[in-house]
Amino acid sequence: MDKNKLTIYASYVAITCGLLILTLSLFFPEVTTFKILMGLLFIAVGMIGLRWFRR
Repeated sequence: MDKNKLTIYASYVAITCGLLILTLSLFFPEVTTFKILMGLLFIAVGMIGLRWFRR
């Protein structure tokens, strides 16, 4: 697999995992700051990966 395609797929997977973590933390009562920060971290890493690829 091409390294560029792998970077794009990994970025989209990270964004999807972050959104999934944030969505699940909304529906369960044990929402912690750690879960919210992990979801935001996954989204940030995915977006940085996409921006880094486009340069």
